[in-house]
Amino acid sequence: PPVSLYRSEGVFAVEKPLNWTSQDVVSCIRGALERDARQRGAKVARVGSRRRHQKNRIVRVGHGGTLDPLATGVLVIGVGRGTKELESYLKGSKRYLAGVELGYETTTLDAAGNITKQAPTDHVTQSAVRAALPQFVGDIAQIPPIFSAIKKNGKKLYEHAREGTGDEIKLEPRNVTIYDCQLVEDGDDNDNNDPTNFRIDVECGGGTYIRSLVRDIGYTLDTVATTTFLRRTKQGQFTEEDCLPRDDWDPDAIYAAIDQTNRQRQQEGGSRPNPTGKPDKTHTSALAWIPPPESPIYEAIQTIRQKYDRLIHRWPPHVNILYPFVPVDEFEEAAKRLALALTNTSQFDVTLEDIGHFEHGQKSCTAWLRPKETEQFAEVQRLCEEVFPHCNEVSTRGQFVPHLTVGQCNDMDDVNNLISQVGWTPVSSQCGELCLISRKGNDDPFEVHWRVALGNPSPLREQ
Repeated sequence: PPVSLYRSEGVFAVEKPLNWTSQDVVSCIRGALERDARQRGAKVARVGSRRRHQKNRIVRVGHGGTLDPLATGVLVIGVGRGTKELESYLKGSKRYLAGVELGYETTTLDAAGNITKQAPTDHVTQSAVRAALPQFVGDIAQIPPIFSAIKKNGKKLYEHAREGTGDEIKLEPRNVTIYDCQLVEDGDDNDNNDPTNFRIDVECGGGTYIRSLVRDIGYTLDTVATTTFLRRTKQGQFTEEDCLPRDDWDPDAIYAAIDQTNRQRQQEGGSRPNPTGKPDKTHTSALAWIPPPESPIYEAIQTIRQKYDRLIHRWPPHVNILYPFVPVDEFEEAAKRLALALTNTSQFDVTLEDIGHFEHGQKSCTAWLRPKETEQFAEVQRLCEEVFPHCNEVSTRGQFVPHLTVGQCNDMDDVNNLISQVGWTPVSSQCGELCLISRKGNDDPFEVHWRVALGNPSPLREQ
């Protein structure tokens, strides 16, 4: 049999050196793996080969999100089938440490560019900086730097800038999400820190430009600003501690890092990278409200379920709000987006009405309790759908009805018997948080992954 191109496939993280482009890193790692494959006797084709029979012999390496040459830190690398996972890292959350200097702005919005603007900074205080940063947390519109890889009119923006045609390009604002933006204060006497030269710790979603954020912070402070350094400290599950330093970019260390990532996934119940790069089709998820275990409503529901629900072992009692089908590896960012959307939502009481029924399919019928329609509940559902739409098409299946399962029966006769035998007095309980839950297959139990408190921008992970 032919020798495999790879010893292992998947993703890992490296420490991007200063003054390297992200593509420099990819080329270096690809070269190391190509040499290793040839030494093992594998037939290796060059990148860009147009011969159909050689395309499967190309060592495929990519990265999960560009870092500027002057930036350092975590860069996620995909090898083989792992390259198909990189899209989720491009869109996923990242964390940065950035240096900010007030008083001047450059063409590139960092220390590499030429100074284009200067402005006084005497009026800026440390307290003004602290007050300005929270204004950027949440969903914001951001104009990207002209020196960026975004394409416009068939060329990348930095190509327009280098050709001197950048001023002719109209840059449109882009919607991005900032999860957190904190001032990094050094020492005990924080009031004496230089208010014109400071650092910020930023957690954000994909597509965010920290250089643009720094520029806009300067404008908010009625001056101008430039990014003096940038370091990515986290991307997805990878932190600085997980990164391979430049001296360890040899095949043995690279494949060991990939194997380590794959082992961690298996231990956490995840899967290895799949050839399609798509989420497991049997993996389902739901956004739900779980009544507090100590509440009367919880006990009343469980009493019915213990007698009538043949699938009680699969899930706790919960009111399904949406079925968004969020892959587990995207739950963390989804929970953060959801928490931000629900920041201004207060806790409220939910009352469950009489037992009714609906039919899932030919083999399974369900008795259910429908929450009483309230303005608060409808608003929560609307906000949730803005974050991730319900997976079913309303046009084909009708509007999704929030419900709580109390009996999973074999046929409608069993459902009707349950309804006739069980008396249900409407009971109320407070809805203070929503949960992101999932299961891998139809016969697997649901697991609670994240809890999102209403009115709190920080999601709480279920332990």
